[in-house]
Amino acid sequence: MTNTKLSFLLLLMAILFKTNSYCQTVTFTTSTAVIPNPERGFYYHSETAPLSANFTGLSVSSMAALRNGRIVNGTSITTPITLVLRLYYIGDFINSDFTNNYLTKITDDLTAARTAGVKLILRFAYSNQNATAPFNASKTQILSHITQLTPLLQANSDIIATVQMGFIGAWGENWTTTDFGIPPLNATNWQDRKDIFDALLAAVPTNRMIQVRVPQMKQKFAEGISAPITSLAQNVRIGHHNDCFLYNYNDQGTYRNVSTDVSDTTTFKAYLKTDVDRNVVVGGETCGGNYLNANCLANSGQAENEMKRFRYSFLNSGYSPTTLGLWTSCLDVISQKLGYRFALVNATYPTTVTNGSEMNIQFSVRNDGFARLYNPRKVEFVLRNVATNTRYYALVNTNPCQWEVDATTTVNESFCLNTMPNGIYDLFLNLPDAATSLYNKPNYAIQLANDNVWESSTGYNKLSINANQQITINGSGGTCTRSLTPFSTSSALPVELVNFYAQTNGAEVTLHWTTVSEMKARKFEIERSTDGKTFSKIGEVLAKGEYSIYNFADEHSFDISYYRLRQIDLDGKETFSKIVSIIHTHNEIQLFPNPTMGKIYIPSSDFQWNRISIFNHLGQILIEKAAVEHEIDLSHLPNGIYYIEISSDMKKSQKRIVKYN
Repeated sequence: MTNTKLSFLLLLMAILFKTNSYCQTVTFTTSTAVIPNPERGFYYHSETAPLSANFTGLSVSSMAALRNGRIVNGTSITTPITLVLRLYYIGDFINSDFTNNYLTKITDDLTAARTAGVKLILRFAYSNQNATAPFNASKTQILSHITQLTPLLQANSDIIATVQMGFIGAWGENWTTTDFGIPPLNATNWQDRKDIFDALLAAVPTNRMIQVRVPQMKQKFAEGISAPITSLAQNVRIGHHNDCFLYNYNDQGTYRNVSTDVSDTTTFKAYLKTDVDRNVVVGGETCGGNYLNANCLANSGQAENEMKRFRYSFLNSGYSPTTLGLWTSCLDVISQKLGYRFALVNATYPTTVTNGSEMNIQFSVRNDGFARLYNPRKVEFVLRNVATNTRYYALVNTNPCQWEVDATTTVNESFCLNTMPNGIYDLFLNLPDAATSLYNKPNYAIQLANDNVWESSTGYNKLSINANQQITINGSGGTCTRSLTPFSTSSALPVELVNFYAQTNGAEVTLHWTTVSEMKARKFEIERSTDGKTFSKIGEVLAKGEYSIYNFADEHSFDISYYRLRQIDLDGKETFSKIVSIIHTHNEIQLFPNPTMGKIYIPSSDFQWNRISIFNHLGQILIEKAAVEHEIDLSHLPNGIYYIEISSDMKKSQKRIVKYN
């Protein structure tokens, strides 16, 4: 070999490995075990009694035992369970708001689930039968119930897998109903349902999705009630629950055009396929029938293919035994593959590294499940000193929600070893829950489908399976020539704001926000504006450094106030939250009727106004009258909640209006 070629080879090796030495590639063996991973698999169905007086709360011990396995109904096969569908029957409150005692019981359920190590699928319904009306509360009462549930949902997003629309019809499945129309649905029926959905979407934390019962519902809710059946919905926070999966080709009306009440599997199966490929949450239950395709592939059916085609993440383990009983020969495969199933293929990293230098790590992971991960999650490397057990963390620049089905994803990244003492280290891949409240709980971490990698005490997946694969950090004087993520003794998870919303209490406005991770946060500054453009600081709150719920009271708000959070990290980095607005209703206007089907009337008073304005919940002006009028026509506005403001040059007064048909 010539000196020129040798020099080039040495230069190339230096570029590739820098100060790393002896790079190795570890190959992993795929496991066939059914793994109790979070937010996927067969779920356990739990519902409350029809009467709240007979309410029985969730049991921590019973839910924790589900991880060890439960018999799938109709078979003799057990499967581990990490998901519980909790269906709350709230018929006692069909004409009234929830009591504080009932809301406390729901909160206790959520706390029990967190203690037990499971996540919940939530649904609320007024009736548990399809024979006796009423099947739901009025629209106004449902909206009030959703308002009451908002703080509860926002504060517990960590253990909520998803929320199902519910509220309308028997079992909350949006079919049989007394107030919202039975298919075929007209424009008013659709608008009423959309108003309920919009309220629930606002109540559910922005990092969680809502599932709807039939594909056309997403189309109407996302694109508008006039959307044609050929439109493709873009709202990724709307998923699907099919509660009659594999009953027949139409799944007992799931793929129907609800506006005409005619089956249209051609349109809506194609629509659903396009939608789920964008990665929205899909799950449900079977409901019997004699459909040939409900069988396993080995028995001339299509069950596994249909689950994969429509990206199923979970199914009911208890219903229907007729269909579940057909899956005896393929139940292990279904249990393995419902949702995501990540398996390491290989990993490449150095065996020795000079302290202070740059280290490259590469790994490849395959998703052998039916679906992708549907809720946010971070990925990090952990280096643990074998002598001291001190851990060092580095966030990996990859999104596991994008690890595609039947595909291998390769991640290649370099890190800086700036502050680590010399020694021998084990290398781990950690996929923890994004919520700080669950971060250190192994039951909420993802176990990779490989032999000999899972460390159950920590929830880590070990890349350095044996001593020959450990990393030795030694020497000194290495340098990182690029701006790279360093390993740190603190978790690399950044601050993540789950929600931020405002509520009025008389003249006072209370701001609420929740974080799921704030390891690097220093404080939150609260800013207020009267126009939504120019903001000023009105207070600050120090960060707590963990999963936290915050409240801040503004005692000097304006009739219309806009708020935002300025989040300041320990390193001085600043980020802003979304903007929320509040319109006060403490200055009462006498008007009637309210709720109204169209016109509202404002009687004469000592308040001499010269302008009337109608706002939506975003503060956008929809109607403005300069003349002195005592009658306002809202009939052209969609059903929903609005605010009326009457004002003079010296005074303003507001009131909430409910518009319905």
